[in-house]
Amino acid sequence: MKAIFAESSNGYMARGPKDDMSWTPGLDKKIFSLLTVFDSGKCVCSNKTYALLPQKMLSDPARRYIIAEKTGPNSLVALNQVYHDDAILIGGPTILKEAYNLSILNTIVVTTVKTEIMADPKYKNPLADVLKNPVKRIDFGGFVISVYKTQHGKER
Repeated sequence: MKAIFAESSNGYMARGPKDDMSWTPGLDKKIFSLLTVFDSGKCVCSNKTYALLPQKMLSDPARRYIIAEKTGPNSLVALNQVYHDDAILIGGPTILKEAYNLSILNTIVVTTVKTEIMADPKYKNPLADVLKNPVKRIDFGGFVISVYKTQHGKER
Protein backbone atom coordinates (compact mmCIF):
# COMPACT_ATOMS: atom_id res chain seq x y z
CA MET A 1 0.00 0.00 0.00
CA LYS A 2 1.13 3.53 -0.69
CA ALA A 3 0.62 6.50 1.65
CA ILE A 4 0.33 10.16 0.72
CA PHE A 5 0.23 12.99 3.23
CA ALA A 6 1.23 16.61 3.82
CA GLU A 7 3.08 18.13 6.73
CA SER A 8 4.06 21.62 7.75
CA SER A 9 7.70 22.70 7.91
CA ASN A 10 7.62 22.02 11.65
CA GLY A 11 6.17 18.52 11.21
CA TYR A 12 2.41 18.88 11.82
CA MET A 13 -0.05 17.01 9.60
CA ALA A 14 -3.09 19.03 10.71
CA ARG A 15 -4.08 22.03 12.80
CA GLY A 16 -6.80 20.10 14.57
CA PRO A 17 -9.51 17.44 14.24
CA LYS A 18 -11.44 19.36 11.55
CA ASP A 19 -8.53 20.78 9.57
CA ASP A 20 -9.45 21.57 5.95
CA MET A 21 -5.80 21.55 4.79
CA SER A 22 -6.11 25.15 3.56
CA TRP A 23 -2.48 25.67 4.63
CA THR A 24 -1.32 23.49 1.73
CA PRO A 25 -0.87 25.17 -1.68
CA GLY A 26 -3.19 24.60 -4.64
CA LEU A 27 -0.47 22.90 -6.68
CA ASP A 28 -0.02 20.31 -3.92
CA LYS A 29 -3.74 19.57 -4.07
CA LYS A 30 -3.48 19.04 -7.85
CA ILE A 31 -0.54 16.67 -7.41
CA PHE A 32 -2.46 14.82 -4.66
CA SER A 33 -5.43 14.52 -7.02
CA LEU A 34 -3.22 13.10 -9.75
CA LEU A 35 -1.46 10.60 -7.49
CA THR A 36 -4.66 9.32 -5.89
CA VAL A 37 -6.19 8.29 -9.22
CA PHE A 38 -3.25 6.16 -10.35
CA ASP A 39 -4.03 2.50 -10.75
CA SER A 40 -7.57 1.92 -9.51
CA GLY A 41 -8.09 5.18 -7.61
CA LYS A 42 -8.79 3.28 -4.39
CA CYS A 43 -8.15 5.53 -1.39
CA VAL A 44 -8.10 3.97 2.07
CA CYS A 45 -8.86 6.32 4.95
CA SER A 46 -10.35 6.47 8.41
CA ASN A 47 -13.95 7.43 9.04
CA LYS A 48 -12.67 10.76 10.45
CA THR A 49 -10.75 11.58 7.27
CA TYR A 50 -13.66 10.53 5.06
CA ALA A 51 -16.00 12.89 6.95
CA LEU A 52 -13.61 15.81 6.29
CA LEU A 53 -13.17 15.26 2.55
CA PRO A 54 -14.68 17.99 0.37
CA GLN A 55 -17.65 17.04 -1.79
CA LYS A 56 -15.59 17.71 -4.91
CA MET A 57 -13.22 14.88 -3.93
CA LEU A 58 -15.99 12.54 -2.86
CA SER A 59 -17.86 12.95 -6.13
CA ASP A 60 -14.77 12.42 -8.31
CA PRO A 61 -15.56 9.30 -10.39
CA ALA A 62 -11.83 8.52 -10.69
CA ARG A 63 -11.60 7.70 -6.97
CA ARG A 64 -13.22 5.12 -4.73
CA TYR A 65 -12.95 5.55 -0.97
CA ILE A 66 -12.69 2.62 1.40
CA ILE A 67 -13.08 3.32 5.08
CA ALA A 68 -10.66 1.25 7.13
CA GLU A 69 -11.91 -0.44 10.27
CA LYS A 70 -10.07 -1.91 13.23
CA THR A 71 -11.03 -5.52 12.39
CA GLY A 72 -12.74 -7.54 9.70
CA PRO A 73 -12.66 -7.32 5.91
CA ASN A 74 -11.90 -3.59 5.99
CA SER A 75 -9.04 -3.77 8.46
CA LEU A 76 -5.77 -2.37 7.15
CA VAL A 77 -4.26 -5.86 7.01
CA ALA A 78 -7.22 -7.27 5.06
CA LEU A 79 -7.34 -4.30 2.68
CA ASN A 80 -3.62 -4.64 2.06
CA GLN A 81 -4.07 -8.31 1.21
CA VAL A 82 -6.77 -7.47 -1.33
CA TYR A 83 -5.33 -4.28 -2.85
CA HIS A 84 -1.62 -4.37 -1.87
CA ASP A 85 0.03 -2.04 -4.42
CA ASP A 86 -3.26 -0.78 -5.78
CA ALA A 87 -4.48 1.31 -2.84
CA ILE A 88 -3.41 4.64 -1.43
CA LEU A 89 -3.65 5.43 2.26
CA ILE A 90 -4.73 8.99 2.99
CA GLY A 91 -5.38 10.52 6.37
CA GLY A 92 -3.85 11.59 9.61
CA PRO A 93 -1.14 10.47 11.99
CA THR A 94 -3.11 7.69 13.70
CA ILE A 95 -3.90 5.60 10.62
CA LEU A 96 -0.49 6.38 9.11
CA LYS A 97 1.35 5.12 12.20
CA GLU A 98 -0.85 2.03 12.39
CA ALA A 99 -0.20 1.14 8.75
CA TYR A 100 3.53 1.70 9.19
CA ASN A 101 3.63 -0.48 12.31
CA LEU A 102 1.83 -3.24 10.37
CA SER A 103 4.61 -3.06 7.72
CA ILE A 104 2.08 -2.67 4.92
CA LEU A 105 3.41 0.55 3.39
CA ASN A 106 5.76 0.15 0.46
CA THR A 107 5.84 3.76 -0.76
CA ILE A 108 5.31 6.96 1.20
CA VAL A 109 4.91 10.34 -0.51
CA VAL A 110 5.28 13.35 1.78
CA THR A 111 4.61 16.96 0.87
CA THR A 112 6.44 19.28 3.24
CA VAL A 113 5.00 22.78 3.03
CA LYS A 114 7.33 25.67 3.83
CA THR A 115 4.81 27.04 6.34
CA GLU A 116 4.67 26.43 10.08
CA ILE A 117 1.41 25.57 11.79
CA MET A 118 0.73 24.92 15.45
CA ALA A 119 -1.40 22.16 16.88
CA ASP A 120 -1.65 19.51 19.55
CA PRO A 121 1.44 17.25 19.39
CA LYS A 122 -0.82 14.32 18.44
CA TYR A 123 -0.97 15.87 14.95
CA LYS A 124 2.79 15.63 14.45
CA ASN A 125 4.10 13.38 11.68
CA PRO A 126 4.55 10.03 13.50
CA LEU A 127 7.13 8.85 10.94
CA ALA A 128 9.45 11.86 11.14
CA ASP A 129 12.16 9.82 12.88
CA VAL A 130 12.16 7.02 10.30
CA LEU A 131 11.71 8.87 7.00
CA LYS A 132 15.27 9.99 6.41
CA ASN A 133 16.48 9.00 2.94
CA PRO A 134 14.04 9.76 0.13
CA VAL A 135 14.56 8.01 -3.20
CA LYS A 136 13.33 11.21 -4.85
CA ARG A 137 12.96 14.78 -3.64
CA ILE A 138 11.49 17.59 -5.73
CA ASP A 139 11.42 21.23 -4.59
CA PHE A 140 8.44 23.12 -6.01
CA GLY A 141 9.35 26.41 -4.33
CA GLY A 142 6.63 26.64 -1.68
CA PHE A 143 6.79 22.96 -0.84
CA VAL A 144 8.94 19.86 -1.28
CA ILE A 145 7.70 16.39 -2.21
CA SER A 146 9.77 13.45 -0.96
CA VAL A 147 9.22 9.84 -1.96
CA TYR A 148 10.31 7.04 0.36
CA LYS A 149 10.41 3.31 -0.34
CA THR A 150 10.00 0.97 2.58
CA GLN A 151 10.95 -2.63 2.94
CA HIS A 152 9.57 -4.39 6.01
CA GLY A 153 9.51 -1.12 7.97
CA LYS A 154 13.05 -0.08 7.01
CA GLU A 155 13.38 2.93 4.78
CA ARG A 156 15.85 2.96 1.99
